[in-house]
Amino acid sequence: MERPLPVARPGDVCILVEPDVEEIPHLRHLQGELQISFGGRPQQRVHFTCQRFALPSASDLPQVVDQLRKNLSTVPPLTVRAGRLELVEHPFWEFCVLRWDLHLSPAMYNLAGRVEAALDTLGLPPHYPSGPGWRPHVTALEAIPTSNGYHPNGHHKGQILYRARRITLSQLQEGKRFEILAEVKLRGEAVVV
Repeated sequence: MERPLPVARPGDVCILVEPDVEEIPHLRHLQGELQISFGGRPQQRVHFTCQRFALPSASDLPQVVDQLRKNLSTVPPLTVRAGRLELVEHPFWEFCVLRWDLHLSPAMYNLAGRVEAALDTLGLPPHYPSGPGWRPHVTALEAIPTSNGYHPNGHHKGQILYRARRITLSQLQEGKRFEILAEVKLRGEAVVV
């Protein structure tokens, strides 16, 4: 039986898997194609949330970054590939989003497992266990009018969205804002922002 996901709270940290800046024009092109049919607006910071966890104290951040760097030191850049498109009413943002559910490759499970192992080492329970039911996605468009009548059928299925070369730690603040805390490059280079 799957356990319910904890509700996101201010202070929670999201581990985002993001593209490099050179890949943004490709993603904007894909988003533009979808926007013609579905409306809404493009998601500005394209990513998938690999994991979320509660950070007990800001003073714990250096340990988290160091452990992630250690666990990801041999992980190569990750190909993020679209699976199916899905129109979803997003409970956190309180509007409809169009997202690409992702093709789950062994490399994605490897990354997720290493992230979970890093958190486990520090006694930080992951909010999104990567076992059965793990469904990472990339939001393409947000604030989609729910009455547009279009249905997502096969758009971009199998399309490479981007090559992830870094993860970013982003902390939820009051008022549904996020603060970037740190970045860890795949292959182990860490930079605290």
